[in-house]
Amino acid sequence: MSMKITMKLFETVSDFVVTINNSFEIIYMNPAATQWVNFISLKSTMNLDSLGISDIEFFLTRAKSGTYRQEKNNKIINWSALPFEGGTLLIGRSYYSYNEDFIETLIELIDNIPCNIYWMDVDCRMVGANKRVLNMVNMDITEYKGLDYETLAKKANWPQDLVKKYEEDDKTVIRTGEPLIGIIDPPIPNVDGKNLYQITNRIPLKDKHSNVKGVAGISVDITKLTETQVALEKALEQANVAQKTKQTVVHNLRHDWITPFCGIHSINEMLSKDEKDPDRKELLNMAAESATVLMSHTKSILKMIEAADGLPPIKSQLINPWQICRDIHKIFLPEALRHQINFELLLEGSETEVLGDYFRLERVLINLLSNAIKFTHKKSENPTIILALRVAQVTNEFFQLNFLVKDTGIGMSGSQMNEMYEPLFRAHPAYEAVYKGAGTGLTIVRQYVSDMGGEIACESKLNKGSSFAIAIKFKRSMLSSKIFDINN
Repeated sequence: MSMKITMKLFETVSDFVVTINNSFEIIYMNPAATQWVNFISLKSTMNLDSLGISDIEFFLTRAKSGTYRQEKNNKIINWSALPFEGGTLLIGRSYYSYNEDFIETLIELIDNIPCNIYWMDVDCRMVGANKRVLNMVNMDITEYKGLDYETLAKKANWPQDLVKKYEEDDKTVIRTGEPLIGIIDPPIPNVDGKNLYQITNRIPLKDKHSNVKGVAGISVDITKLTETQVALEKALEQANVAQKTKQTVVHNLRHDWITPFCGIHSINEMLSKDEKDPDRKELLNMAAESATVLMSHTKSILKMIEAADGLPPIKSQLINPWQICRDIHKIFLPEALRHQINFELLLEGSETEVLGDYFRLERVLINLLSNAIKFTHKKSENPTIILALRVAQVTNEFFQLNFLVKDTGIGMSGSQMNEMYEPLFRAHPAYEAVYKGAGTGLTIVRQYVSDMGGEIACESKLNKGSSFAIAIKFKRSMLSSKIFDINN
């Protein structure tokens, strides 16, 4: 019974167990030894040659003292021999064999990987580390080996709460046998006096029986990334402060500037009505006009700021672009007639409601037409302004509409066209007192066209006129029932 139990135990161990008789023939091999020599079943007639042993007497002499070392199939086997009546029991413990070049290459690789690599035993005592870790703690490997966390903290001048967290993480890995991945460690004091930020993976080290025998840590330096993140958060905070300040300035402009201008304008108009002296009346009218101009400039600047901030919010609502064009034509027609300018409205295609931003579309067309009237002289031959709309493309999902605002005014040079969308750009500076305006109209036009997902193009010739073409895709509305041919 005892022999059967012993043989059963031999079947479960990973060491090589072999018994030979006094004729040096193998009479038993356990599965580990059998697998090593690639025998499928037990053959009682095998001898020690099968194990790669040729000098049997030398082998047995050394094995009885436990010092026979054999290298075979990339393994090192240390053999021990225990004689018994009728034969000998051989036990071989195997280790993988690596040549010195391989080991040196492995060490070089670990030392040069751009990570901190270190490992410890189950008692959380340091066993090894690569050069990056040793440089960080300012030690050599002999000083580092065997240190516990408390001693390491004192030698490396680390705070106790930091190493306490490290030790807790390592003990968690040892207890559970599971890795901890992507742990962001607290900042570590480096030898240069600066803090080092790391993200760490802690991996259990296991023996061939899957028992945890230690922990390996692999830490990646994220100091630059952390510093960048901190800088971005600081910049965002400063930007928010600046935005709040700008909003305060805008609010103050509305209240502290426009309100007094309105008051000045109203008071001057009231005084002008009752004034009998022509010269004084003219001065009052000039003062009222100046207040109106300043108020207009302030409003334009506010609009430019709002456009830059993406204000007001983009809306998607049912609109009728053809009706918008008709309404704007009615607004500007009296002014065009007063300046003796021919103002034409050309509408083509099937009129329908689409989804779009009413405010932005209206503001774009108003700004372009304001410029067209301002820069078109009645002295020119046949002064004309055209507002046109046509359908360029229709699909099941959208209408592409093309808008055109064209005039026969003073036009622009090539250099002026290169700058025309810049904020506060004016083709004719304010000191020339030729044309009024703050230089914000085209800036707002381009911003709003972009907000609506459209494109704008300009053609202009000096003293010949300008034309602005705008293409915008509007989504079709399933709710719209107003579709008809305006030509009919």
